[in-house]
Amino acid sequence: MQQSIALFVDKGYSATSIQDIVDALGVTKGSFYYPLQKQRCIANGYSPAIHR
Repeated sequence: MQQSIALFVDKGYSATSIQDIVDALGVTKGSFYYPLQKQRCIANGYSPAIHR
């Protein structure tokens, strides 16, 4: 998850794609979507870190 948060902070939420996230995590899109469903789930869970 830290890689995802770093992308949101560095690139911004709107500019961070699911492909960016899965590349950073080293997983496939299918395995990413199964537990998380959407990038919004990550952002909602870590919004204080993104808005610093």
